[in-house]
Amino acid sequence: MSLTDPASTSGALLPRKAVSQLTGTLLESYFQRVTFAGSHDRAIDAVQTNLVDAAFVSSTRLDEALRRGTILPDEIGVLWQSSPIPYDPVVLSQRLCPELASRIRKVFLGDTSALDGMFRELDVNGFVPASDAQYRDIRELFVTRP
Repeated sequence: MSLTDPASTSGALLPRKAVSQLTGTLLESYFQRVTFAGSHDRAIDAVQTNLVDAAFVSSTRLDEALRRGTILPDEIGVLWQSSPIPYDPVVLSQRLCPELASRIRKVFLGDTSALDGMFRELDVNGFVPASDAQYRDIRELFVTRP
């Protein structure tokens, strides 16, 4: 079994919690060998090249690999998928002056037509406002590690 990085939500923290909840056993005890690939792409590659039998990866990274053709749909099967988790936020320091913070928010949440090429490349629709509360469950994964 490959994880991505010890601090990755979808590639380590959430899998540890899920395996523990589903099996009643710690992930390292449940699988014969657990490795860290270093990134989601490397974990996908490790499965593809038979270095590991399975890996926990971000569904967005898997979708991107499929879209780019670096893996074929019949090469890798999805065994389990978590409920949706928040994507990586873009954050601002609260020490910024309000005018600068407003200008930065406007770049991401205002007219983003200049970013359309990037959005197409990433297969996303754009940015949305986020609140601290949306990340509460993620923070608890750091506190309640099995």
